[in-house]
Amino acid sequence: MEDVSIIEWILLGAFVLLLVLLIALRAAISGLEAQLVRMQKSLDERLVQPSSENTSSEKSGAFEQFLAEDPTRLVLSKTEQFSAYRKWRKENGMNWSA
Repeated sequence: MEDVSIIEWILLGAFVLLLVLLIALRAAISGLEAQLVRMQKSLDERLVQPSSENTSSEKSGAFEQFLAEDPTRLVLSKTEQFSAYRKWRKENGMNWSA
């Protein structure tokens, strides 16, 4: 009968240990969830804020217009495109100051 009592205490201890581990695991998961929510909010805020590239549409708009006027300019290398773009801006009386 004494052996049954020892086994019961061992099982009870194992159960309590398992319960404590489950509570600790749940706390860790909650912390990770909160961190993921903060990261998602931060990412959403960055995506909503206009970047400097998006606000300078005048410069990219002129380059897009330059490319749209002659589709063969798209197959040129970047160096040749920019050289032709500078020439095109000069011919159209555009300057580089904003």
